[in-house]
Amino acid sequence: MDKISACMWMAVITLICVGKAFSTPRDGGAYPLKKRPSVESRGGIQVNLIELRGQSVPCHEEGKVFGEQLGRNCGQNSSSQSIYGPGNYLMQISLGTPPQKFTLILDTRSDLVWVQCRPCTTCSTSIQSIFDPSLSSTFTNVTCDDQRCSSVPDTGCASNTCDYQNKNDDNQLVAEGKLFEDTISILATGFTNVKVDKFGFGCSEQNIGLQILEVDGVVGFGRGPISLVSQVGAVYGSRFSYCLTRSAPNNGLFNRVGPSKLTLGDVAVPSKPEQKARKTQWSPILKNEYNPSFYLLNLQGIAVNGNKLKVPSPGFKVEKGGRGGTVLDFGVKNSKFSQPIYDALVQALEPLIEYKKVSEVFTKLKECYNVPGPEAPKLPTITLHLQGASLSVPGDKAFIEVQSTSGQNTGRVLCLAADATDGDFNVLGSVWQHTVEVIVDNEAGKVGFSQGDCTLPA
Repeated sequence: MDKISACMWMAVITLICVGKAFSTPRDGGAYPLKKRPSVESRGGIQVNLIELRGQSVPCHEEGKVFGEQLGRNCGQNSSSQSIYGPGNYLMQISLGTPPQKFTLILDTRSDLVWVQCRPCTTCSTSIQSIFDPSLSSTFTNVTCDDQRCSSVPDTGCASNTCDYQNKNDDNQLVAEGKLFEDTISILATGFTNVKVDKFGFGCSEQNIGLQILEVDGVVGFGRGPISLVSQVGAVYGSRFSYCLTRSAPNNGLFNRVGPSKLTLGDVAVPSKPEQKARKTQWSPILKNEYNPSFYLLNLQGIAVNGNKLKVPSPGFKVEKGGRGGTVLDFGVKNSKFSQPIYDALVQALEPLIEYKKVSEVFTKLKECYNVPGPEAPKLPTITLHLQGASLSVPGDKAFIEVQSTSGQNTGRVLCLAADATDGDFNVLGSVWQHTVEVIVDNEAGKVGFSQGDCTLPA
């Protein structure tokens, strides 16, 4: 990936987080959660997200950038692939008093919020921001006996300060530093910001793999007590919703189609009449003993043009403890299914697609087709049948356009935005969630789906 110019980055910053706030903070501090928030408070904020472009980035480039540093192999299927980079979404926060601004990558499968921090041994200083604790009057250490310290994996203790190492799913180091607390604000330019005191976060003195993206860190959106959702939720409600837009291929590094929408706090859950009007469907969040931070759903079946797949046993069965469930994740672009489910899906799709199947050697996506001309492609609709809800994925959303690398294909190359894994759970990626309003209600333990409006009100 070419290095992002300062001018381009500043242009992106101006697009981030223009939103509308509904700030009605609760009594009490951010941590720990002292009482279950009531939805009647309607606290929260709406902000815009910007998508890092990646639908036309060949896999060999992704592998070169991230594979060597994070231990990923682009040519291998991975049940837990969550490479930070193309396809991720960005939001902006500030930390400290006076506030220092940061642009972070959202990750729904991790908890810790961390930024690069002084003194920093492996941080890029060309454009990125680096948190300076000495400039904040509200900054303090998180001690080793603090509950937040035990909420982060791979922690240690030195001089009664909680040290941490943040690793990816392949146990490769991504960041390490110390846990601190300070005032955080979620920024919505022109409106009242959501502000939470004594927010616990990682102050990373080393980070690996993010310098090439020129971002400042990661914001964990998982279910754990140290995540942004949980800590901000203690004041405004542990609920959030989002509606993601799709970027067009070959339109530059960042999505210019329009920003995606994120809502934090109780206001993320629509009123009962609004839910009825939007035909919102709800599916329970399952308990996952192995990865309790994941948003795990019960996928009970898949249909192609209305015909249900025949999948060998155990198929869609969710085992005790959460194995076999489906992770809701907008931190990864493509959906992933166990091999038997993926094979059955491909077997059902191929006879219904009239276009020539092609091979794109530099993408790990296997189901690719050459679509001639500019007309809308005729592709099957995939329906995901979840416990209590059904999510319809039209063909133009189930497939993504990729940049052809073979030089032999004319027209457009469209690939199924899904692949197989050898793991024991599935992943519902961001592409198949585009233009759908997804409501995550941690208070009620459920996820809602409805056709959404991804634009913010003026």
